[in-house]
Amino acid sequence: MNMDPGLKVLVVDDEQDLAEMLKVRLESDGFLVDVAFDADAALRKAKFWQPDAVVLDVILAGMDGWEVAQRLRKDPVTAKTVIVLVTAWPIEEAEKRAKSVGANGIVFKPFYHQELINVLRAEIGKRKY
Repeated sequence: MNMDPGLKVLVVDDEQDLAEMLKVRLESDGFLVDVAFDADAALRKAKFWQPDAVVLDVILAGMDGWEVAQRLRKDPVTAKTVIVLVTAWPIEEAEKRAKSVGANGIVFKPFYHQELINVLRAEIGKRKY
């Protein structure tokens, strides 16, 4: 399934090299990508830029990704934004918690890039069409 050009994705990870690498990979798939390296920046950018999706690492310094996801859901501007969590947490526990914070999808580290693309396309597709 080809995505509409210009779909926006915000990558949130406090490991800057990983975030930048993921940005490049997602851009090569046709997404417009911005990055945030901490929770506060993620919340500000999401509200201002209004991405179609947020790829959100769960383990962040300070406020964790679970809390960021909850705050995105509570803000009317970002309440319907697709949230895909990225984690190394145990699968069953992470899946339960992801549902409780309103995430649309979750990928488990280590993951293949195509796995993330498939989740993004499926979840954005549900929202756009």
